[in-house]
Amino acid sequence: MNINEIENISMKNLIKVGIKVKSQRSLRNLSQDELAELSGVNKFTIGRIENPNKYHNCELLPILKLAAALEISPHKFFDFSDLE
Repeated sequence: MNINEIENISMKNLIKVGIKVKSQRSLRNLSQDELAELSGVNKFTIGRIENPNKYHNCELLPILKLAAALEISPHKFFDFSDLE
């Protein structure tokens, strides 16, 4: 696998993470402000993660905090089969 293929896969997965956060937040009727308060993750960071139209790079810790606040295990959080 070459670097372009790896970057393409990585970008697709970043988009899926954003979709997962936004959909799970919406299912729980949470605003970004409310999720920020629950998770300890800055609202600006949540907005960047949820925006699938821009390339964003995020550390893993905020993602894990969001998963915990949304009451989703990391294993299930990174299972994207429901998005395919």
